[in-house]
Amino acid sequence: MIRHSLFALILSPILLVAVACGSDSTDEPSNSTGGTAGAGGSGGAGGTGGTAGEAGSGGSGGAAGQAGSGGTAGEAGSGGSGGSGVGTCTAADGDPGDIGPAPDCHQLPNCAADVTFQTASGTAPTPAGGTVADGLYALTAAKVYGMAAPPGVTVKVTQFKDGDTMYSVAKTPNSEGRTMGTVAFSGTDVVLTQTCPGSGEQSRKYTATSTQLLDFDTDEDRTIVYEYTLVP
Repeated sequence: MIRHSLFALILSPILLVAVACGSDSTDEPSNSTGGTAGAGGSGGAGGTGGTAGEAGSGGSGGAAGQAGSGGTAGEAGSGGSGGSGVGTCTAADGDPGDIGPAPDCHQLPNCAADVTFQTASGTAPTPAGGTVADGLYALTAAKVYGMAAPPGVTVKVTQFKDGDTMYSVAKTPNSEGRTMGTVAFSGTDVVLTQTCPGSGEQSRKYTATSTQLLDFDTDEDRTIVYEYTLVP
């Protein structure tokens, strides 16, 4: 089973996603076309026949044509809208709004883009810990190491960190839910104590940079790395 991101839901039975066989593929960008090769030189004319029936000597070969010059490199394509992959999120969306009881808990908008689980090659990166900045985070990738990702399954998660409080809203094709709770970071570990809806506690590994937060969901046979981008 693929459990949901720690920061999104720790009491998340409605958001469990069954693992099935799947694979991903990438299209390599095409290179620019090279210049046309120069034509080879024409062969020399044969010599005239000698006296006494001797064969004329063969003409010398023509000079080889010069290689064509290389084609001009194509220009880089412009980035698509929302190039950062954060959906429609802006920093102004980082407001949990009214705080209330379950099932709503808060009113943070889920402005992140839909993310498809991807099968990742190699081994998962090593958690490094770090300082998690306050602000709005959008899920931008969900990479599965050690097994095939479920084909075509998407997830959409937006989070807002305010001090030691984390507000989250998550959506799969079949369900949506909101949570809030407190977070405590130590070394490479993060502990989330959920306060709405219900209560609970879970610990996971993480890595934080000035622009990104990685949440590691590790089982015996696989690791899922949820990559969040801090919305500027």
